[in-house]
Amino acid sequence: MSPKNYVDVVDKNDTVIDKITEEEATTVHDKITRSVAVLLYNSKGEMYLQKRARTKVRYPLYWECSVSGFVDAGEPYEDAAVRELEEELGIRKKPQQLEFLFKKLIQTDKIEHAKVYALETDEPITLNKEEISEGKFFSIPDIQTMIKEKKELLTPYFLQIFKKLHL
Repeated sequence: MSPKNYVDVVDKNDTVIDKITEEEATTVHDKITRSVAVLLYNSKGEMYLQKRARTKVRYPLYWECSVSGFVDAGEPYEDAAVRELEEELGIRKKPQQLEFLFKKLIQTDKIEHAKVYALETDEPITLNKEEISEGKFFSIPDIQTMIKEKKELLTPYFLQIFKKLHL
């Protein structure tokens, strides 16, 4: 049996008030948790999007940020960002190699304090097939068109992040 991962429950000011399992955090909608997103860009300025695996509990087969995930209990946001980057795309970086973009309280079917980072790289990507069914680089105008014409294919989490940056 694998050990359970815990995530912090926080208040609207991002102060830790409790902890719950990651499994609970995925399905409970009345507690605020912490998350990270990393937006991966190539040297052409295109953004990498991942399509979530069919087996994901929330939003299976939806297009999502390059990398996203919960911040483990007691873990700094930037450490979570580099951990998720390596777990999901096989790219190993140090926290200082990521560019911090912004922090936002994201409200979808859940509420999360999210810190968003960016990374430009042309390194090869190795998908974690347990979490991602496919991935691809898109131009910003192509993503804007996708939002206008096929918004239902994108996670609400990604939409809030993208709109803050590009719309």
